[in-house]
Amino acid sequence: MFKKIAIIVVALMMMASASAAEDKEVPFLLSIITPIAIPMGADNVNGMRLNLIYGSNKNVGGVDFGLIQQITGKGDGTQIGALNIAESMDGPQFGIIGNNAKNINGPQIAVGGNNADKIDGAQLSILFNYAAELGELQFSIINRTLNLGGIQVGLFNFADKSGGTQVGLLNFANGKMIPFYYSNK
Repeated sequence: MFKKIAIIVVALMMMASASAAEDKEVPFLLSIITPIAIPMGADNVNGMRLNLIYGSNKNVGGVDFGLIQQITGKGDGTQIGALNIAESMDGPQFGIIGNNAKNINGPQIAVGGNNADKIDGAQLSILFNYAAELGELQFSIINRTLNLGGIQVGLFNFADKSGGTQVGLLNFANGKMIPFYYSNK
């Protein structure tokens, strides 16, 4: 029985690989551990990518769901998983461990933490948030940004440069420590 299933899976992967070689964009991709996927060799997914363990593609549009997923180019849709990684993301990231994006237009929501170079959206987590440039909101126990243009709400808030508001037990902004509340607006 196992041999029959293995033969069928290998045959499907070979057929999918042949079709992916001709057309690098697919509407659905099932990734076991990149590069093992059905279909194999697809750079772009426009529809849904399901990652059993780890999936990595250049561009993903639609829903990206699984344990660990990485987008090395542009994501346009929603990432849902234990750990989400994207070079550029238009849409939300929902992570258990966390989310990481170089540039994101949309919220990052995680149990663990969020990381972004530039975010136009909210970062919400239990443990920590980091954004080099923050334009909207950080809400967590620990929030850190280099350039605050929005609001930080947490127990400990850190901003190297602040043009925004901090609400927390201890706030560090523009080289000063301020308890409870700080606004530079």
